[in-house]
This record gives sequence, structure tokens and C-alpha cells, in this order.
Amino acid sequence: FELGGLGESHVCAAMVVETIARYGCPSTAMCYTMHLGAVAAALLRYHDNVRLTDILKRLDADVLIGTLSYSDPETGSHFWYPISSKAEAYGDGWKITKKASWTTSGGFADWYILQTTSPGFSGDYSDLSCFLVLKDDVKSNPSEWDGLGLRGNQSGPIQVEGVVIPKDAMVGPIGDGAKSNDEVVDPFFLTCSSACWNGISLAVIDIAKRHTTRKTHNDVGMRVADYPTIQDYVGEAIMDTNACRAFVFQMAQALDSVTNNCDWSIHKDLDALPRSALLHWLWQVKFEAAKNVTHVTDKMLHACGGTGYRPALQIERYLRDGKAGWVMGPTNEVLRQFVGKASLLGFESLDY
Repeated sequence: FELGGLGESHVCAAMVVETIARYGCPSTAMCYTMHLGAVAAALLRYHDNVRLTDILKRLDADVLIGTLSYSDPETGSHFWYPISSKAEAYGDGWKITKKASWTTSGGFADWYILQTTSPGFSGDYSDLSCFLVLKDDVKSNPSEWDGLGLRGNQSGPIQVEGVVIPKDAMVGPIGDGAKSNDEVVDPFFLTCSSACWNGISLAVIDIAKRHTTRKTHNDVGMRVADYPTIQDYVGEAIMDTNACRAFVFQMAQALDSVTNNCDWSIHKDLDALPRSALLHWLWQVKFEAAKNVTHVTDKMLHACGGTGYRPALQIERYLRDGKAGWVMGPTNEVLRQFVGKASLLGFESLDY
């Protein structure tokens, strides 16, 4: 509240993202997800930082959109290896070089939280740092974004080329990047992006229900919804999607529980990292929601038949948007291995 926010919770954030994706636009839901991730990264370390405090206080009044820039063109979905990026001490500030292959709202966001190797980097990729960079220092070509789906989120490449930023534009201390990843960036991204995929699943179920209860086959005197096969499709989609939703909200509630309902004051202690203990579960949340949305959009297209193939019904748009879930880093292949390897060999065995 002291910063002008609503003081809401992880559960509320997930509800809002799901609602935007279901009733509005999945691209907008993902832009909002990345904005929340950037805000969370700033809130984690805004204490005693005038620059971060100022931008957080102006978010609503000045309508400032933030985003995260963590990807790297050389390492794909292994975003925790920012090989193409670096930071070095330069006078009274930092000289930043950042190349990102994917950045939601790239070129449109007003401010960016980006991650590079730390100043003085010696080859240990757990030594990462985060920085606040403003729009004017970011190079992008947003008009070139042309994805299969999520076509409105402008997730193209960006560059920050040797830009010098003030000392207090570092978000947290040197080497804080790994802590920031595990404590806020990943938890907010995994929770809210999963809510987006669930919102897409609900949206296509809504469309299929509306279409199949209205479409009639006059030769047999039945609506499409009267066929048992269609009922099976919809029933399974509802059950699987509600299971994914329950998982998302269960873990969002767990995040609320360990943070005293998302109380940012606990992070005055730099070693207070309660969300990190839930990361293993949040990987599972993302995997299930991303897997489910692909299955549900396919089956609801089948339920709607040829009409669903037309853009007017909008199932094809949701189908394309939902495909992003599986391939968005950490990809589902990576998450599946993380969970299996950590369970069998211990969390310390992960190259993360």
C-alpha cells in the first residue's frame, strides 16, 4: 500500500491473468504476466533503493509497463545462461550489454528488468545480476514480431548495447540474480503463465459449448452437443482443466501462506526466500497447464468440426496461442527432466 498498489495476493494475480486470457486476450494476459514478474523483481529489492521505489510508486499514475528480459540467443530456453550478456563497473555506474532472443512487450515496455552475468564474472553462471533499464536504452524492432500465436505480445529480440546506467539501477546486490530467479521471477512467471494457459482452455470450452448446443444436424434431428462423443470431449476437457486450475490456485495459496499474503517487507532480509522452496511444485504446475491447453484446444476444435477451423469462431486463435505454453522456457521437456532428475538424484544434481 505504501507504494500505491492494491496489496493483493498471488491467488488474485492468478485469477486476474486467467480471466484476461479467458474473456479477453491471451497476448494481453502474457504481457500482464511479464509485467507482474518485473514488478515482483523490483519489489524484492526496492527497500532502500530510491530508483526502484520511484518507478514502483509511478506505475499507476504514469501507466508504466514493465517486462522481464532474461533470454539469450545462444542458449535458448536455458535462460539462466546469459552467455551473450555482461555487466561491468564503469565510473559511478554499470555498463550493460544485453542480447535477448525473446522479450514480451519488447520495444513497447517503459522499463525492463534484465539479467546478465555479474560484474567481475569469472565463468560461474550462478553469478548473475539484475538491472533496471529504461525504454530509451533498449533497441528493438517490434514490428518484425510474427509468431504462430500470441501475436499481440510483441515478444521479439532486444539489445542493450554498452549502455551506462546509474549504480542504483542494479536490482539487489551483485550476484543476486539466482536468488531473484528462484524467489520471484520464476514463481510469478510459472504461476501466472499457467493461469493464462488455463484461461485459454476455459475459453475454448466456452466456445465449444456455445457452438455445439446451437449447431443442428437436421438429417438426424440432433444438435452436435447431443452426440456422446462430443459430450465425452467436453467432459474430459472440463475435468482436466479444473484439475490444472486447482493445482495453480493451490500453489498460489501456498505462495501466499509462506509470504504472509505476499508481504514484501519480509525481503528487507536479503536471505528471506520462502517462495524458492516451492519451485519444484511450480515447475509441475506449468508442465500440466501447458500440456493440458494443447490437448483441450485440439479436442474443442474437433468438437466444433469444420466451423472451428474458420477464424470467425476464434478457436484457431486460441489453439495457436496455447501452443506457446509448451515451448516457452523452461520448456516442458526441460521441466519434465528437472522434476524427474531432482526426485531421483536430488535437487543439487540439476544444472540450473
